[in-house]
Amino acid sequence: MKPFLSILLLVFAFTANANDSILVKFSKLSFAAKDSIEFSCRIPDHAAKGLSAATMNVWIQDIEKGQVWKFRYPILNGVLDAALAIGDSIPPGKYAMNFVLQKGLFRVQGMVKNNHSHSSLNYMAQMKGDKKLVNSIELSSSGAFLLKNILFEDQALFIFTPGKKVKKNDLFIDVVTPLDSAFTPLAIHTQIIDIKPELRNGESETSQPYTFNFDKTLQNSILPEVVVVYKGKKKVTQYDDLYSTGLFKDDNARVFDGMEDSEIMTYMDIPSFLITKIPGLSVSSDGNLMIWRNEPVMVYIDEFRMEQGDPIYVTPSEVAMIKVYNPPAAVNGGFSFGGAVAIYTKRGSFETNATRKFKFVFKGYTGFDSVWR
Repeated sequence: MKPFLSILLLVFAFTANANDSILVKFSKLSFAAKDSIEFSCRIPDHAAKGLSAATMNVWIQDIEKGQVWKFRYPILNGVLDAALAIGDSIPPGKYAMNFVLQKGLFRVQGMVKNNHSHSSLNYMAQMKGDKKLVNSIELSSSGAFLLKNILFEDQALFIFTPGKKVKKNDLFIDVVTPLDSAFTPLAIHTQIIDIKPELRNGESETSQPYTFNFDKTLQNSILPEVVVVYKGKKKVTQYDDLYSTGLFKDDNARVFDGMEDSEIMTYMDIPSFLITKIPGLSVSSDGNLMIWRNEPVMVYIDEFRMEQGDPIYVTPSEVAMIKVYNPPAAVNGGFSFGGAVAIYTKRGSFETNATRKFKFVFKGYTGFDSVWR
């Protein structure tokens, strides 16, 4: 009888989580400290509904404290299977997993504001790790363009340049990503789960009712970024405190200031500047590959690793700071016998030229096997 009972429980979990628009299935609803939350989502009649390509937002809320964690996944041909490993920092308690269905996949709607002589743009999308997309896009007569159905995990750096080769990139582009803007959900489904009940030591559980407030949660998710600047520090130190993360905070890196020191912007390009400052550093004949101790140098732009030999799309006037790591260097999951160079661009309150805007960091999708922290 036990195997039959298990089948009945699994079917019950599926049917109890079903509605007309989203079917959600869990293998179980109570999870121990080292578990992963495995779930499946299905959209019935997805093709007839025009939902062969859609986005599933999964917003997890602590019922008692109200804290929200947000994840999003592409749901293709009506199918999504994913797992979230429970991180050590997640406290025990009751949580609501809210499944919010949104039409379409990641896309960028843009407008070139300052120069209508261009008929096309080139763009490079550098994803985390070594994945990269290089392509071109046509502009309408008004300067508008659309990039659609681009799938990537975590986040990506997008850099736009004019379709025709120019000496100076003076583009000013406005962009909107509909996935990160206000939207009306096509369907919402909520499932209550229990996390780490074994750690509550027999404490009595409260059975307070839960109602998901979509509008309030959405408003909290699209507030503009607030940048705090600390007085009394040099600008490059303030910038470093705000934007350097992980191993990029290595105190042994040599830092070159591109904000209060104007030397970098007097050079034609960044490699030309660096070979005057770093003994033993050289540049390949095409000017794209830097070499140190006979080994290629790893290059990062805003902490995104570039492929060896890729052009550096950032002009010297756009540099906030440059960090140089002596060989051998291990930075952000990469290792190089030729050292590493991390180029940071001016952004936020450190942006000095409001007439140029052609680089953006966009949020992508959650990996199908990720960690809830």
